[in-house]
Amino acid sequence: MIRNKFITGFFTLAASLALTASAAAQDFGFGEPAASGDEAALASSNPLEFSGSVSASLRTTFNQEDLTQSTIEFRTGAMLAVKATYPWAEGFLALKRDSAEFQAKPIRVIDQAYVGFFSGPMAIRLGLIKATWGKGDDVHVLDVINPFDYTDFINQPYADRKIPQPTLKMDISTSDSGKLELVYLPVFGADSTATEGFWVMKRISDQLDMVYAQTYGSYIFIGRTPAESTILAKDAMENFIVQPDGNRLDMGQAGLRFTETVGSLDYGLQYWYGFLREPVYNANPVAIAAAGNHVLLDYNRAHRFGADFAFALGSFNFRGELAYDMTEDFSGDMVLVHNPALGWSVGADAEFLGFRLNVQNLGRYTLFTNKITDAYDVETGIHALSNTIIADLSRSMPGDKLVLRASGAYSVENSDYAIMPGVEWSPVDNATLKLKGTLFGGEAGGVYSQFADNSFVEASLTVNF
Repeated sequence: MIRNKFITGFFTLAASLALTASAAAQDFGFGEPAASGDEAALASSNPLEFSGSVSASLRTTFNQEDLTQSTIEFRTGAMLAVKATYPWAEGFLALKRDSAEFQAKPIRVIDQAYVGFFSGPMAIRLGLIKATWGKGDDVHVLDVINPFDYTDFINQPYADRKIPQPTLKMDISTSDSGKLELVYLPVFGADSTATEGFWVMKRISDQLDMVYAQTYGSYIFIGRTPAESTILAKDAMENFIVQPDGNRLDMGQAGLRFTETVGSLDYGLQYWYGFLREPVYNANPVAIAAAGNHVLLDYNRAHRFGADFAFALGSFNFRGELAYDMTEDFSGDMVLVHNPALGWSVGADAEFLGFRLNVQNLGRYTLFTNKITDAYDVETGIHALSNTIIADLSRSMPGDKLVLRASGAYSVENSDYAIMPGVEWSPVDNATLKLKGTLFGGEAGGVYSQFADNSFVEASLTVNF
């Protein structure tokens, strides 16, 4: 496949650059080029920069009917990153292994791998890259470059959920504080979602149940035994969801982003021509049967225009993002095309009495929902206006080794929630022990309430080096 060749090529290229850097140790250093004397000596003695971490976690997901039947999941993880930098070039390679993720997708061991070249105010990077656009605090509507891994829902940190993409990225400094970013992705990568286990989205599990019942019934109808029909129906479900081939040039995406600082105000403007992350498919049972009992996913092209800001006022830090998705469905009645929509993320944080409070609102307003009449329209049943309130309250105890935290998210229109209390203890600088829990609940049918049976407690230990 094109993408696998692309990954292999850049993995090799990044590794080669790192080896070259090691052989030329006295010729360059990291960061700003060393001028002379002690700086040059220091740079030449440390030609490579290594970092990494090792972690282990234990999660108990409660069986609410019988606690003795609660499941226990043990996971281990490791990350190793190496960076080599010339005054005119750099190479970066990050490898990450999560025991659960590795079994499902071994290629994910490459977290990032790219090479970069510098000339005057311009920097060009090429390879498998993770990049973040937008000034939200892990709550974004402008962060469009990377797809996300939701196979563990939102239980992992935001950056860890990102899936690296083959990317060509050019950064041009336009002033001391200004920058123009241009990005091109030659192929398309979709979000990763679970099709089995605890974290299957309800809309997916409903489709799986419907098709399984139809398939099982068809085998019974032609005379198969119940046992045979069960096995055959399960086999038929193996490749139930079919993703489009993203490794084609016509699946490429591109965008640009300009950021600048004026006084105390940081602002950005951006444009993106790519695909919406929410897939579309014909949910009509007749269409699914005609496709051999498969759901054929597709993704809508869209123009996303956006702007963002951040500034401080007194003891408060404010930030916000605004986006407009322009799709082809200006009439609102195209069954397999998302309607145009406005999205926003606004929030503020402040410290008081030793506490730090961060509150953000993630919202979306979908246009022309009154024109949706087809029962199988991809947006049938959605709220025209949707809002989620995300909050995080933390308190560092004296010595900064112990942090108490309470986080949560509340979907206003769906009246469902996730509550996430936790404790973080760092007995030494490079080690952190975390104990956290997540409780899902609220009215049925919501993003969080669909996992009401999956509330859990997790303990983890991470050592960084």
